[in-house]
Amino acid sequence: MDRFPPLLEQVPGSDLTLAPAVEVLQRVFALLDSKSILYCVSHGYENLPDRWGSDIDILIDRAVSGDAIGELLTFHGQIIGARLVRRNDLYVILRCAPRHGIPQFLVLDFSHDVTCRNHVTGSGAAVLARRRRKGGVWVPAIGDAFEIQLARSILKGRPSVQVTNGLSALFAEDPDDAARALLRSWPRRLALELTEAAASNSWHGIVAKARALRHDLRMRNVVAAPANAVLRTLRAQAARARRFLQPQGLHVVMLGPDGAGKSSTIAALENGLKPLFARTEVRGFAPSLRQLLRRAPTSTSTPHALATRSWGTSLLRAIYWMAFAVVSHATLRIAKARSRLVLNDRHFIDILVDPVRYRYGGPRWALKIVEWLMPRPDLVILLDGRPEVLQARKKEITVETTARLCAEYLRLVSALPCGHIVDAEQRPEQVCGSAAVLIVEALHRT
Repeated sequence: MDRFPPLLEQVPGSDLTLAPAVEVLQRVFALLDSKSILYCVSHGYENLPDRWGSDIDILIDRAVSGDAIGELLTFHGQIIGARLVRRNDLYVILRCAPRHGIPQFLVLDFSHDVTCRNHVTGSGAAVLARRRRKGGVWVPAIGDAFEIQLARSILKGRPSVQVTNGLSALFAEDPDDAARALLRSWPRRLALELTEAAASNSWHGIVAKARALRHDLRMRNVVAAPANAVLRTLRAQAARARRFLQPQGLHVVMLGPDGAGKSSTIAALENGLKPLFARTEVRGFAPSLRQLLRRAPTSTSTPHALATRSWGTSLLRAIYWMAFAVVSHATLRIAKARSRLVLNDRHFIDILVDPVRYRYGGPRWALKIVEWLMPRPDLVILLDGRPEVLQARKKEITVETTARLCAEYLRLVSALPCGHIVDAEQRPEQVCGSAAVLIVEALHRT
């Protein structure tokens, strides 16, 4: 167990020094060029290499596999200044230097063909053969870029005015090349109609039949290469089965007495770790019966002042917790199979530490059974500090009670192989950064 792990730009256990994400991206492009690997950023390249969206879609030579990309970026980690923390075939996430104490990530979505929503909309080899250099980055030729943007806008729904204005602006950069690209990809009559709409920036007719165009685009891709369409479907199903058998999500329990800053840390982690997970779920412990019945839960700022429940009532609650623990195995498995980060701001460990807060007056053996039935988290993080500092933040309980809880949390978490302690007296961004580093390292081990 690590107590107060240092927040460094150097990866623990290695001599790898992390660089800012902007520099990492530039170095990745330079590395691909140095290895004579054909690539180009398929879209969203206008502000590269300084700014980009959630991820960067990169077309790459079909001869380069996902394994080869993973090996290349891992072997040259020191050169690019990043560590590979997750890879799903050609989908890569690199950990970069922290910013304001929060780890930063670079998400690179490599592909061999132009795709959108699991539909191939263009040949990657053809786009790579016509690529051009812009701002130090390889991007598609104007015609290919226009066709890529057009297909994406149609597959994603009705194109907005902002999107159609952008399409017309792109068309105007090289009308002849864009018109040729449309003739390559669409039936002649429709290609001419699209050309007229782009040239005049009058898209009303095209937008009105976007749904029909979307269906036509999907069907043409299936008819043109039915075997590839079947293979893509089978691969998608196989990937789904693989994710269930080998979940890529993470279950993290955040512990600490009142005043430790669990809620603010979890809120910051939800935003800071977005690139790593499909979604973040924040869970408490077992919902009360009032919550299950969709009634407003009773709340109090002084739970320790409430009377302990009777032996029989407490035993019934423990039996309910047992049932909840069994069900939790399934719900957690599903969430992790969907690549989600599950963060517990309350957990059964809290009951073991502070039964008075939960008004438990039943037998201890019942709690032991619940503990045995509960799913084991991947990571337990204790936000710890001096009792007087934590109690000063939230004064609902005494310093003596806070000190007792701190000691009990420390005793339990110290005995856990997955337990780690973070100094809760740091600045909030440092607390979040320390917790984020632990989560990234745990993800790397899974």
